Amino acid sequence: MQDQPVPPTFPPEDPDPGDTDPDDPSFLALRGLATLSTLEYSADGHYLAAVGHNTGMAMVWDMTGGTKPTLVSTVRTTGLINTVSFDPDGERLVTGDSSETATFWSIRPFGGPDPLAALTVSAAAPIRATALRPDGRTLVAAGSDGRANSWQVSDPARPVRDTDLTIRGADVRSVTFSPDGRIAAAVGRDSLLTLTDVSRPQQPVVTLGSVRQSGANAMAFSPDGLTLAVVADYTRLLLWNVTDRTRPALLSTLSGGFGPAVAFSPDGRTLATGGFDPALTLWDVSDRSAPAQLGTMAGHREAALSVAFSPDGRTLASGSKDKTAMLWNVTDRAHPRRSATLTDHGQPVTAVAFSPDGRTLATGDSSDELFLWSTANPLAPVRLVSMRGRGNTVQGMLFKRDGRTLAVAANADSSSATITLWNYAEMNSIVADPAKYACAMTGHGLDTGEWAHYIPEIPYRRTCTG
Repeated sequence: MQDQPVPPTFPPEDPDPGDTDPDDPSFLALRGLATLSTLEYSADGHYLAAVGHNTGMAMVWDMTGGTKPTLVSTVRTTGLINTVSFDPDGERLVTGDSSETATFWSIRPFGGPDPLAALTVSAAAPIRATALRPDGRTLVAAGSDGRANSWQVSDPARPVRDTDLTIRGADVRSVTFSPDGRIAAAVGRDSLLTLTDVSRPQQPVVTLGSVRQSGANAMAFSPDGLTLAVVADYTRLLLWNVTDRTRPALLSTLSGGFGPAVAFSPDGRTLATGGFDPALTLWDVSDRSAPAQLGTMAGHREAALSVAFSPDGRTLASGSKDKTAMLWNVTDRAHPRRSATLTDHGQPVTAVAFSPDGRTLATGDSSDELFLWSTANPLAPVRLVSMRGRGNTVQGMLFKRDGRTLAVAANADSSSATITLWNYAEMNSIVADPAKYACAMTGHGLDTGEWAHYIPEIPYRRTCTG
């Protein structure tokens, strides 16, 4: 038996590897094999394998793109293929051929992120919040029982369990951490809003007041950690001054429609919110005592579940229950404009996050499907890779500042949760210099048509000229 991972090959440009039937758009045509003998789906429906009749060739497509399946691998065996199947994880294809050989083939897309570690969260599921300390060395995950687990992740491939933290001695329905990771704000099932200095457990928990149950009572700290925004109910959002953590003071109350999506801009002067009304709203909070509505963004058909600003503050990403993510140009806060709509998810988009350089966007949904997108041009984002984690609903995603590690927190069910650490360095290298990797990926240079299909955001240049 051979273990023979092979880099995937690009499909030929003629014929097209996959398109819709112009006479019936409900059907897909996956081209590349003259005749077929076998079709096989992976267990999660992510991949489809097709075997050519009386050939030693099989092709594998990524089917998560809906009407735009992507060919990720072509394999060729010594003899004629007579059996084909996927392993349970859907990451390898197994073929048996007439030469009496069984072969395992890696079908992970070239440049796809590598899972480094899976951390089991022992604090009661579901995960309420995750945070990375600014130095990137400590990862914290808060559960619904008022406890938080922590790990040392200086080496993401070898995380070390650290001391558990206590947020409060009661169940919580919402948690968020300050940017430095030291302060945890929580809303308990008793509706009390509290602050806890998790770095000094001997300090008493500070109670700010009571709020009504509003979904999960979304919260966010400003980038400087001095202001806390809290959704108090479906029509009110509170701004608290938490400069003195022992004596927080209410600054102002915003009135509107509020839900699970809240985020401050990087400069802390703008707040983005999403309510159960599908519209998003930008607020001027430069004067914390007198916030004012700036502009609204209409486009989603259902409620926004998550929002995030790009590091330069010019782009806002939103994920919605309508199974789409959107990019918005918010350079002019009073007149925001939609830049792009990302439609590849098949389930509600529950989390969005930008990489530290703002050139990559991560989106995750309620089936634990994740996509990484190139947002170098926000008007024409390009899907780079798809990933599947170990849970069910993606709760949150955190990019480390090292530019190569992504932490994904997912709730499998009401009793278990996992955080997966991914290394996406190889993907970064390919995006930075695709021509350098074209020969290894394809076995030949890219012509203008292939380049336009796979790397549309970068001007064409010749490859494999040596």
